[in-house]
Amino acid sequence: YQCQCNLQATRKINKKVMLNVTDVAGTLGQALGSELLRLIKSLDISPDKPLPFALLAEKFPGRSAKQIRERYQNKLDSSITRTKFTEAEDRVILEFYKTNGPKWKQLSKRLKGRTPISLRNRFNAKIKRQLIDNLDG
Repeated sequence: YQCQCNLQATRKINKKVMLNVTDVAGTLGQALGSELLRLIKSLDISPDKPLPFALLAEKFPGRSAKQIRERYQNKLDSSITRTKFTEAEDRVILEFYKTNGPKWKQLSKRLKGRTPISLRNRFNAKIKRQLIDNLDG
């Protein structure tokens, strides 16, 4: 059993350590993105094989394999569709949500080029708001 003051002190120390790691790491900016893409191209891995994100993360101190993977999958991957969502896509998102719930990863497999995060954001920002407005009106 720890007293309350020891827990508070531990939290403060952990918070300071986390802040220092963030300060060292900085933001995942454009320079990191271009360097990451350069490294991926230099590996010359076939598209059907998974990328070695743990190996890539070793090249970026202060970054985990998960951060590198998410950066690539959500921002840098050339197969991502960055155009505006169409009405047809909005209908697919709505119908899928009505039958399956918020399973964005599954939906991203049906809507090629759309990431789970972009689908979730689209639903929360636009479609969900329209549903609420229709219920109110």
